[in-house]
Amino acid sequence: MKDNPLFVGLVAAFLVVVSIAAVSFLVKMNSYSEAYKKESSRNMSLQEQLETVKAENAALKTKSSELKYEVDSSGAKIKDLKNEVAGLEKLKQKLEENLKEELVKKELGQPPQANAIAGDDVQKPVEKNVPAEVKN
Repeated sequence: MKDNPLFVGLVAAFLVVVSIAAVSFLVKMNSYSEAYKKESSRNMSLQEQLETVKAENAALKTKSSELKYEVDSSGAKIKDLKNEVAGLEKLKQKLEENLKEELVKKELGQPPQANAIAGDDVQKPVEKNVPAEVKN
């Protein structure tokens, strides 16, 4: 080897190029390792957030179904109340008609007739110890 300096120079140059390539490769690997660690920690935090969002979603779905049930039951109650109001309106109209008839009959001097509504027990007021001055 001492007699071939060209060969020794080429080997030395090759070793220098290989060492530069190795150092460059190690630097790249180090930067990729740091990026991997950052992305790995980011991925873990995103997984935790995803689990939290899934739990919130499940809770909201449960609450939504409860609210839907309440809306449905409230709708049924509203229908019942509307039906009851309609029945009461009819009853009110019937009572107003009966009252008008009674007032007209009273004005004409006719005796009042029994109420036509079933189940109504109309009682005359009882006069108790009312002075004669008030009665007239």
